[in-house]
Amino acid sequence: MTEATISPAEDLLDGGLDSASDTDLAALVRRDRSAAAFTALVDRHYSPIQAYACAIAHRRFAEDLTAESFARLWRKLSEGAGPTTAVRGYLKTIVRNALIDGHATEARLVWSEDLPEPSTSRDPGEESDDVVEALAMRDALARLAPRHRQVLELTVLQDRSLAETAVLMGLNPNATAALKYRACRSLRAALLAT
Repeated sequence: MTEATISPAEDLLDGGLDSASDTDLAALVRRDRSAAAFTALVDRHYSPIQAYACAIAHRRFAEDLTAESFARLWRKLSEGAGPTTAVRGYLKTIVRNALIDGHATEARLVWSEDLPEPSTSRDPGEESDDVVEALAMRDALARLAPRHRQVLELTVLQDRSLAETAVLMGLNPNATAALKYRACRSLRAALLAT
């Protein structure tokens, strides 16, 4: 008679999840989509990740960032990807990226209570001011370096995220963010010079 061999993963499912390493739990989720193993990861890392989110973001966003980090972790592990070691570090990276993505999205939002009341009658002088400002902006943009114009066009005019822009420009997201920052500074200087 041959005895059935029990794999370490099956042994973990028999109740040893609390003592399992992050690597073993991640492997279980990756291989079997084990909800029990993922729950053990969440139980182990939720409080530290939420504390980290509170440390780098406003408290009102911390809960959303924490939830988003675990949702992304589940998605990656379920796809057979994600971390093989350092699950907490991976989650912290997700929180940082989600915060950056959120700031980029929030920067494009216009809150209606901040808008002035529309006037029913416009002064003809205001319309000419708008034309002058538009011409100044066009001239300032024309003086920018081509890469600066491109990053501003993609992120501001086409409303693309930094990640999308990075792919289109062949850069990594951090380099794209730095390039956008420099482009905004250059545009400001060009506008002030007119």
